[in-house]
Amino acid sequence: MAMTKNYSASVQWWFERLDAFPDCFSDTGTGPGDASREQGLHKSLLAEIDHLLPMVHSALYLVQQDTLEMQMSAVNNPEWDMQLKEVGAEQIRDGLIAWTLKSGRPAVVDASTVNPHLQVTIVPLLTTRSIIGVCLILRDRLHGKMSLEQVKILSILGSQFAFLIENQRLFRKLETHNQDLEFQVQQRTQGLEASLRSLEQMNQGILEMTRLKSNFLTNTSHELRTPLNSIIGFLHLIKDGLYNSADEHNEFAQHALDSAQHLLTLINDLLDIAKIEAGKMSVDNETVKLEDIFEEARVLMDVQARRKGLALTFEAPEGANLELRGDPRRLKQVLVNLIGNAVKFTQSGSVRVRACATTDSWCQITIVDTGIGVSPTMLERLGKAFVQADGESTRCNGGTGLGLAISRVLIELMGGSFLVSSEGEGCGTMVTLRLPLARLPSSRSDDSLIAVPRH
Repeated sequence: MAMTKNYSASVQWWFERLDAFPDCFSDTGTGPGDASREQGLHKSLLAEIDHLLPMVHSALYLVQQDTLEMQMSAVNNPEWDMQLKEVGAEQIRDGLIAWTLKSGRPAVVDASTVNPHLQVTIVPLLTTRSIIGVCLILRDRLHGKMSLEQVKILSILGSQFAFLIENQRLFRKLETHNQDLEFQVQQRTQGLEASLRSLEQMNQGILEMTRLKSNFLTNTSHELRTPLNSIIGFLHLIKDGLYNSADEHNEFAQHALDSAQHLLTLINDLLDIAKIEAGKMSVDNETVKLEDIFEEARVLMDVQARRKGLALTFEAPEGANLELRGDPRRLKQVLVNLIGNAVKFTQSGSVRVRACATTDSWCQITIVDTGIGVSPTMLERLGKAFVQADGESTRCNGGTGLGLAISRVLIELMGGSFLVSSEGEGCGTMVTLRLPLARLPSSRSDDSLIAVPRH
């Protein structure tokens, strides 16, 4: 900055320092938005005043952004802390600091009432947009009064300082805002990624269900045609008289009847699964004597087991007289279905049906076979609609894959639970049903009550 000859050497030096003033803050703090940087700016301003005006004591009174109160924030000499506070409080009471901030011009008081030997200079720290505060400077009158040139330079110095503080605060706000935006973007990105993963999983599920339904339709078409063709074929044989004896005639009629019953079972399964998917399946729960249900299931399934040379047994604790809550027609349907599956997939050995009461007032029914078993991977999928266990044995035995799904839903509608377990292929399968007891058995022998945890 060019200087006129009228300025003294010291004033010229102040102007030289003033030119370099903004640069002396470049290394203060760790970054433009660092909170410690503003504290560094406070110390740097007071240090500049010390260099420019030796033998003065200065303090910064800054407006607090949250409370808008004026508060002393920094001093150049801690030993003068108390006196600077007293003089500052005096000027606040007298309204001089308020006048300085309102007018935007510095003020000089020749003598303070706190200490008459001190000259008080108040320099506003303002920008066109912000009120930062004031710089309070005390100087002993013995060292001379503050000149007009000195006051002007201090005013410029205060304006530049206020501009730096304003920029510092704006930068910090911008940085905080950017961090908030980055956090929001990160949160939304994570939310979108989670939604995308969920949609991908849903899409995979839809594709898998489409595949299963396609396979189901293919299998069902075959399953429906087989008994229907059998019925038509045997009826044609009977109609055309293509039999050699009355026994053969009766045999053809029996085969046609068996195929018709099988076809009816398939159609009933299809109707049941349609009701389930429509949410219209219902049960009529009442008190059921398990002994009666077991007997009906035994009569229906004993012939099939005997044909394959399997031992079909029904076991219940002696004297238990188990009564449970459920729909008797649907419970019989479930048992016949599960026992039928066990017989179908067991080539040799036995199928054992056992019932017992548990200590937590449930009736537990297990159907255990010595059949082909289920792999751990397939075990997780069994019991869902349209799902069949894979393998040559399943294809040979046929079926639509609806029986387990229907049975599971019916048991759950009756307030119970349904679990399929197997130790692996070739190790047999166990299906466990739990239904609420209507009442505890009247005879409580050690065999009639067992402790079984809930599944």
